[in-house]
Amino acid sequence: MPELHRLYRPAQPSDAGRAAASYRETPPSPSLAPYIACFWGMDQQPGVDLGTGHRVVPDGCMDMLFQWLPDGRIVRSSLCGAFETPFDALPPLERIRYFGIRFFPGGLYRLLRIPSAEFTDRLLPLEDIPGAPAFELAERLPNCSSFEEQTMVAERCILTAASQRQPLDTDPGFGSALFDLLRFGGAMPVSELSVRGAVSERHLHRLFMKWTGIGPKTFGRIVRFQKILADMKRRPDSRTDWADRALKFGYADQAHFIRDFKSLYGQPPEEALRAMRGHVRNIQYERAGNEYTD
Repeated sequence: MPELHRLYRPAQPSDAGRAAASYRETPPSPSLAPYIACFWGMDQQPGVDLGTGHRVVPDGCMDMLFQWLPDGRIVRSSLCGAFETPFDALPPLERIRYFGIRFFPGGLYRLLRIPSAEFTDRLLPLEDIPGAPAFELAERLPNCSSFEEQTMVAERCILTAASQRQPLDTDPGFGSALFDLLRFGGAMPVSELSVRGAVSERHLHRLFMKWTGIGPKTFGRIVRFQKILADMKRRPDSRTDWADRALKFGYADQAHFIRDFKSLYGQPPEEALRAMRGHVRNIQYERAGNEYTD
């Protein structure tokens, strides 16, 4: 099976709320790259200058999320399951620091055997989930002096937790369908995925729910949306011909493209471009030759 993580780079919108909050992210080390999309951090201040917060959109991933106050007191440690609709993360009432571990689709189940379907569209206390290194990370992350140190601590904790059990091999039926969806940018009907993988559509749905928490049709929509978002972020000042973009990403017409984008972003594509054009560039990190940029 090809290294699927090389085919997909999930990302979140580059909006003004994130920039004001000093959002950062960095890729994992090569040993964790098949399982983890990135580590991210954010130091968010209260106040009206952050507007209404920042937009969070579906990306097919699951996140371990840690929040604490400047004095080191933990506010919350959570597991955020994959979600199918966008939402706005509102500014806090007091200064909050965040650290997150964003797992590649299927990566959390492969690495720590934490099932995905139970957490779809849910945010649950991490300490209640067997196999998650909740207490060690919650204790150590607030004491780190930098984002880079937090990343190193998180990697060691994840590797230690994973060493207690052998990571799972990707199910062939799921892996084949995931490869096709990522390779074709999400624009492949479930019926064709079923035929290519020699599995029934019903079984394929069960596999995707087990490994990602999202059915293959919705997952394909999210992958295609992420490709569109990446294209818009690369060229936020380009001429906006929505009919041309609809054709480029395999939509039947412009109306279908705009409707699908709005359902996953929460606003029409023109509004998304306006937010990107007004965005202040986030902090970037480079590691092992890989650069994560806005």
